[in-house]
Formats: sequence, C-alpha cells, structure tokens
Amino acid sequence: ENPLARWLGYATLVVETAGYTAGNGGSVESAVPLARRDRIDELARAVEPVGEVTFERPPKRARTRYGVRYAIAVAILTGLGYLADEVTAAFPWWYLGAGLLVAVPVAAHLTWVNRGYYADEDYVVTRNGFWRRRTTVVPYYRVQTVVSSQSIFQRRRSLGTVTVDTASTGGFSGGDAVAVDVDASV
Repeated sequence: ENPLARWLGYATLVVETAGYTAGNGGSVESAVPLARRDRIDELARAVEPVGEVTFERPPKRARTRYGVRYAIAVAILTGLGYLADEVTAAFPWWYLGAGLLVAVPVAAHLTWVNRGYYADEDYVVTRNGFWRRRTTVVPYYRVQTVVSSQSIFQRRRSLGTVTVDTASTGGFSGGDAVAVDVDASV
C-alpha cells in the first residue's frame, strides 16, 4: 500500500508460494493489483485465516534512532551541497538543504508508526514501510529459518531485527517477513 491507496482505502494482495512452473523459475505468485482494503483482507483470510491482528510497534527509542539517522542524512546532503558550491559555484543556496531538518521528526514518526510485528500460536505478521507499506503474513508451518541480527547502532539501543525466512523466492526480492527494531529482550 502506498500512502494514497491507504488514504482511499485500497490495497494490493500478493500470494506467494514455493513451487515450480515452467518459465517462472521457482515461485508461483497470484495477485490482486488493486481492491478495497476490506476485500483484500477477506481474500487474504480465505487463503490463511489469520484472524484479527494488533501490531506491536518498535519501542520509542527506535523512533529516536530514525530521527538521528535522517538528521545525519540531511547533514551529509547539506555538506555535499556546500562542497559542490565550493567547487563549481553552482549552488549558492546550498544551506537551504538544512531546512529538511524540519521534516526529520515527521519522517521518524511515520517510520515508527508503520513498523510492527504480530505473533500468535499459528502466524507471524510483519509490517514495514511508509511509501510502500508491506504487510507479510507467514504461517509457522511455512517457516524454514528465523534469523536474529543487530547492527552496531541497534545494539546501542538494545534493539534487533528478526527475519522469518520461508521457502519462497521472496528472500531475493525483499519479500521475507522482517520485524525491524524489536526490543532485544523479545
């Protein structure tokens, strides 16, 4: 779902399974390119009856991490503008890039709000992304590997990432269920 689709109440459904079909190379995908959100939920539950999902968001300290990350990106962008102006004199208003700092808290909050995970006795569900939010439902009987990892920045804040790998080819295209910035104790 992109922000406009979410606002209008629409979504896309992709059902991915492991299998082989000639010409496809290893996975079978079925999709509903665009439908009302309630219809997508109904179709998804017909495939896997996951029930009602309540996402657990990352801890609030993760939101601070996003803000710092975005502020660093703005500082680098502003610095590159300054360097480009020094070399070419083509960017006399290079310092206006620092104005993007106003958007940093909003971007950090939107990242935090659109991340989460849910786990019950039969399923794990993850959600990530603001510009292209992806919700992934994985039944436990399809799980092949669970990987827990931490970047050095996550370690500083006692956070981690849990990747739930299945037999589908989604892992090559970023389709795995990934719970980002989960509290390390969880």
